Amino acid sequence: MKLDFSALAEAFDSDDYEWMNLHASDHLKAIEKLVTDGATPQQIRQYAQRRVGPERQQFVSRCEGAARYLRANKAE
Repeated sequence: MKLDFSALAEAFDSDDYEWMNLHASDHLKAIEKLVTDGATPQQIRQYAQRRVGPERQQFVSRCEGAARYLRANKAE
């Protein structure tokens, strides 16, 4: 039996978007522009990793999740 985790993945991405909206709205605005301009969530993750380093990997993960959320729901 193959399990479909897509709804859970979408919920995690939505949580990342909401967290960034509350705690890092300037970053979220920049991510939204990048997604609208064609950046992929992975490109945003790679850029964020280079900028913040290994100490803030949770933030990097939130950036990527918010980008996935935007790509799927907002930046169409």
